[in-house]
Amino acid sequence: MLKVFILAMAVCAYASVDVTSFESGSSNLSIPNIRIKNNGSPIADFSVYYYFSAADSKNVVVEPYFLNGGEISIEKLSANQYRAKVEFKDIHIDSLEEFPAAGYLQIGLHYADWSSWKTGDDFSGSERTASLNENIVVISSSGVILAGDFPTEQDLSLNPNRVAVYSLSEGTSNYGRYRLYAKNEGNVPVTGFRFDVEITADHNQTPVVEVWNLPNATHSLENLGDDVWALHFDVENVNLDPGAIYPNEAGFAFGIHYADWSELDLSNDYSLADISSEYAFNEKIAVYVDGKLVSGNPKIHGVGDIRKVLADENGYSLEQMVRSTDSLLDGFSIPEVTWNEMDSLAEEWFVGIPNFDSTAIAFFEILAKFPGLDTLFLASNYRDVREVYAQVVRLRMVDYFNSRTVKYLKRVPLKSMYSEYDVGSLTLTSGELWLLLENPMKGPGSVRAYNRAKEWSKSYAALKCRGNEGDTRADAFRHSVWNALLCRETGTQFDDISECLGWSKDFTDAHEENSKAGFARSMDFHNNTIGRYRYSPKLRVACEWNWFGICVNHEVVGPSREKTKQMYSDLADEALAFNDTNQLERRPWLLNLVYFRDSVGKRFCLPGETRDCSAFEEPQISASKIAVLKGEGSSCKDSLRIYLDLEDSNNGNKIISGDPNPLGISVGNGGVTFSFCTLDLGDESIPRVPYDYVVLRMDKDCPEGTYAFRRHHDAEDDDNGNSYSGELGPNVVTKNVSLEFCFVPADLNSTLDYPFSKEYGVFANFSTANIVHSEIRLDDEDSHNANSWNWYDTPSDIQSRITNIINGKVNTIYNAVKWIELVLSKILVWLEA
Repeated sequence: MLKVFILAMAVCAYASVDVTSFESGSSNLSIPNIRIKNNGSPIADFSVYYYFSAADSKNVVVEPYFLNGGEISIEKLSANQYRAKVEFKDIHIDSLEEFPAAGYLQIGLHYADWSSWKTGDDFSGSERTASLNENIVVISSSGVILAGDFPTEQDLSLNPNRVAVYSLSEGTSNYGRYRLYAKNEGNVPVTGFRFDVEITADHNQTPVVEVWNLPNATHSLENLGDDVWALHFDVENVNLDPGAIYPNEAGFAFGIHYADWSELDLSNDYSLADISSEYAFNEKIAVYVDGKLVSGNPKIHGVGDIRKVLADENGYSLEQMVRSTDSLLDGFSIPEVTWNEMDSLAEEWFVGIPNFDSTAIAFFEILAKFPGLDTLFLASNYRDVREVYAQVVRLRMVDYFNSRTVKYLKRVPLKSMYSEYDVGSLTLTSGELWLLLENPMKGPGSVRAYNRAKEWSKSYAALKCRGNEGDTRADAFRHSVWNALLCRETGTQFDDISECLGWSKDFTDAHEENSKAGFARSMDFHNNTIGRYRYSPKLRVACEWNWFGICVNHEVVGPSREKTKQMYSDLADEALAFNDTNQLERRPWLLNLVYFRDSVGKRFCLPGETRDCSAFEEPQISASKIAVLKGEGSSCKDSLRIYLDLEDSNNGNKIISGDPNPLGISVGNGGVTFSFCTLDLGDESIPRVPYDYVVLRMDKDCPEGTYAFRRHHDAEDDDNGNSYSGELGPNVVTKNVSLEFCFVPADLNSTLDYPFSKEYGVFANFSTANIVHSEIRLDDEDSHNANSWNWYDTPSDIQSRITNIINGKVNTIYNAVKWIELVLSKILVWLEA
């Protein structure tokens, strides 16, 4: 592949060809005149491609008027698109020479019946005067483009069947009288079509329809539900040539009235409201050819109508539009494609697709596409509509790969490609491409995330690593910030933080699927995990955009790009060197970015090594802080108080069961106060007891052997009074509250009765004679509740044990315990004394 690329670069560097052309034909004959000038090194053996359009029902004739030794062939590309190929063998053009030496190459294009020929739609078409033409393609025998560029599918997407309906009104207050005519504004004849007029009846009445002067056609009236009716006009056995009108310029007439001749309310008739007394194009009358929409904007009554329109426009069947992703991709061979190619192909796949990265933009793009769409319906069904568009992109991607000669993915170690670290030329793994095929709307954001991470890491490497990226701090920066950006840049596609970070994990895991086990793979997986773990507390769920009180789309929101970049730059600055993959499971490596090559690319020495490696120094283990519940009068050096202002209406905060006076938790009508004491564990392990318990996290990580998770509380929306005093650590108190916790798993062999001083409490669901338990309910915000969990990388079995202590969806249940001294025990001790 590299040799081919270098050869192509060499040819393109020295071959420079200009193409001049003009048109000299007549009304029923096209004669392109073509001349080539070589401005670069000599060329030999080449082909010229000329693209043109023609009616599908006509026989196209090509005349080789003057080809100067070339051989011509014609290829039909689609219903109305063709290309002529003129192949030149044993033809040599020296530098600065023109070909042909005198005059122009000439080909003739006409129909066998010599009917009218239109050149205005030809991709390679020319003006009447000679000028440079970049739409005529010249390609060498080795496949290198010497001039022009091949057209895209969009360049050749002329609608061969556009039939437009024009209308005028002649009616009165109780009799609607209208005239219509249809005009073929496409470029091929049409032999049959249907157009629909939608009206709304008043007071449950049935419209009476009368039609005059409608040759070779029938009409029918269909009730679409409630008072909505569709008047269908089916035209058959009519040969409507391009530019022709049916039935004639005067049109045909039809009338609408009620049986009792009561007045008509025309204002709510979708197709007929506001029609003028002069003929004008009516975009609200839909026209169908062979069952496919070719003109007009039908009234949208549901997501299925949108699916039908998009299926027609893109040439797909309804069966294809509703096929499951698994069914669609069953048996599909994953092709080889690079990140740079994906970036370019995305532009082709997303042509005509609303910008779903911004709901505010996409919403109005959809409305512009479907003028008959009710805005409140779209606001309520936005995600379903987005999925219809996603299926279109998915089908385009599959079509693209199925219709081209591609190389299929070989399972090779990706790290072997990192020699010059041009990651843009790396091939996506099968897992990465499969995820993009399954989730096409996450594609643009994922490509942006990839490109930004690549650009930022190069800048970081130039500044901090002497330009070295592979396996250095810069590589740690790239992998960690990529995981953050994968969630940030696709945030509009998610309403759940754990799902957003799950996309980052799935995608970066797929990226590593072919990498070999070893230092580099362990480093990448580790830094991917840390990237997500560090970003999680910075994320929140918010309403991205609302329409008159309806939240059209919730999104996961992260810090700005600049803050994200700086955050991971700082983390990379603090990254820890390692020389043993087992270190990554221990503190302090466990929750920090890591790397195993220094700034000049040398690997850190293994124990006993001194040559061709960089000296390794064991990092110091930092202290880990946690917070426990504290009661009034408890001794505490560092206290933290957090007040959650919860639902005001019919507030349900209460002690559900157990001890009515839990330690460190005060329950009120409008909110709940947590009182904590921060403890510094130093170098000691967190105490383990024979039961599970939970503490508040106060450091950047949880103590070794424990599991981090977060509970996000959607607090009261109106006049919110959330507050706190003391050092918050990683916890967040704004209009909503995010509490970071550490789950300490039980040690059934422990001899400890209680994990901390008995003046403190912890979250647990356990009781004995000395340990009393309370169950507390927090009534979170009722309206558009956005409570959420973030489990980070906590295993599912541990999650289940955590929910035995803290759980809930729109509300939250906390279980807490405290130690009490039994009165009976105290009496016995007193008697014995």
